[in-house]
Amino acid sequence: MEDIDNRSIRISEARQSLLIARELLDTLLRLAPTGQDRSATERASQLLDEFVRDIEGFPRLQELNQAVEALLQSLGSRLLRVPPASKEVVANLPTIIVTEETLTRCTECAVCSENLVINDKMQELPCKHLFHPLCLMPWLDKHNSCPICRHELPTDNEAYESWKKSEKEAEKARRDAAMLRLN
Repeated sequence: MEDIDNRSIRISEARQSLLIARELLDTLLRLAPTGQDRSATERASQLLDEFVRDIEGFPRLQELNQAVEALLQSLGSRLLRVPPASKEVVANLPTIIVTEETLTRCTECAVCSENLVINDKMQELPCKHLFHPLCLMPWLDKHNSCPICRHELPTDNEAYESWKKSEKEAEKARRDAAMLRLN
């Protein structure tokens, strides 16, 4: 009886892992331009569907593994690069003048480590962290987040923004499902 329970738990855990893998493949399919990347993603997706349908006796696990590996290699580091912050957002960041009150919450630029001086002009991110404009701009030309807390700014990349939106929706769905299980 215990073996059956343990096997059921392992199958349940595997199904949860596969749902996560399905979400990853769906995301890769949306991000893959065309050609080989897209066909590799579609093949991996088909194999994953077969695996989910017959999780206990999947005859082509090796083929699924190879398809996923090929897909990840073909996509390379493209998925790891986050686009820079939106030019419009960067252009509209507020500039503040350092006051004594400012110095109570921030004493130095986190990029260059220079102490702030009253009347210095600083750029303020939505997370309220302050930077010298000449220190912050090169960072935001390559990244879309605060160098301190990683608060993300919008980008000009529609595919990335769409992916972020779908990730937020998926996270909300996971939280909602977890709440339902608790109730």
